[in-house]
Amino acid sequence: MKKVDWKTLNVTLPAGQTLAEKEISLDKGTRIVAAATFSGTKDKIVNLELKENGNTVSAAMDLDFWKKSNAGLYLDGFKPIEYKGGSTVKAVLFADTALAADIPVQIAFGIIKEDTTA
Repeated sequence: MKKVDWKTLNVTLPAGQTLAEKEISLDKGTRIVAAATFSGTKDKIVNLELKENGNTVSAAMDLDFWKKSNAGLYLDGFKPIEYKGGSTVKAVLFADTALAADIPVQIAFGIIKEDTTA
């Protein structure tokens, strides 16, 4: 049976800015999944990228691609991350040009661990 520990990270890309970064420490797991949601209306493409020690663990994609889907089982709707945890991850939000309004984003990380209790 799988055990999932959840962590969330809130980061806001402020109006008039093109970059926002925030870090979160994630425990080690057998697999990490993530999804993001945002408030308000964005008038431009806003990318989210995840980095660990300067290395990209999830390529930059528009926030719309980070939304949880309803496909398959619950965890299947999250984006798999090429990273197993055990360190600090930096979430990087960026746009090519400054935004007209703040874009608050919440990222949910699922740290999947094998539960050996039976």
